[in-house]
Amino acid sequence: MGDTVEETNLSENSNPNPNPESESERENLTLDGTSFNTNNQREILKAIEVVERDSLAIAQSFTSVFEALRLSLSQSTDTSIHHIQCFADAAGHLQESVLDAATKGNRYINSCLK
Repeated sequence: MGDTVEETNLSENSNPNPNPESESERENLTLDGTSFNTNNQREILKAIEVVERDSLAIAQSFTSVFEALRLSLSQSTDTSIHHIQCFADAAGHLQESVLDAATKGNRYINSCLK
């Protein structure tokens, strides 16, 4: 009889966690009690990386716009023909850079909407 009492006590103490949820299930709960799995977390991190990469590309595009303008304006001369050529070159560089920045901006907006 003594053996059965000890076995009963051991079986009661073998599960110290009275809550049936596993530790990993409790770790995946957010503050409001909804579940949050690691796949969602990976997707969010990937989206953030895309947004950061696109933001950097946009900033580089605007930097190239200002570099092109500075270069074109620094090459201006005194004659009106050279001024016209300089402004045409500056306008061309500006248009290319702005189109590039707009494309990257659209990509950025689309990645934010995902």
